Amino acid sequence: MSGAAEVDSLIEAIPVPDVYDYSLLDSTRQKIVDSLGRYGYALAEVELKQFTDETDRTIDAVYRVNPGYPVLIGRIDFRGNNRLPDKFLRRELKSLEGEVFDTAKLDKSVDRLNKSNLLKDMERADVSLNLNEETNLLDITINVKEKDRQGIYATGGTGGI
Repeated sequence: MSGAAEVDSLIEAIPVPDVYDYSLLDSTRQKIVDSLGRYGYALAEVELKQFTDETDRTIDAVYRVNPGYPVLIGRIDFRGNNRLPDKFLRRELKSLEGEVFDTAKLDKSVDRLNKSNLLKDMERADVSLNLNEETNLLDITINVKEKDRQGIYATGGTGGI
């Protein structure tokens, strides 16, 4: 299935006519963005426009989709890791530099980093995507928070010796 076909099926799944439900329309908008992201359109913009008709007491919902262009991943950087070398974090990533961007792989990478027990739990909001104008590649910055050091420490006196 292509990205366009997947977007069409998401829109066709909206029950019409039905009782107005903004959360359904907005969640469909987000699903469209995610769907396009799986096909490399990392910077896709989907706008939901709503037009009310007072005489019919209906609302027309229109999605304006600007997918942009598919992009390749440029640099992947980690911010906030002081003790952990990048190689320990990179082994948890499903996407690599030079590949076509895929939101599903990015989400799996975040899940794997959370399950690695190397970092404090992170969310998708901790990942920033920036299109590098010079290289026309998508740079990914992952903001991490290392877990506090754990260990067994012995302190105390001589025990009365």
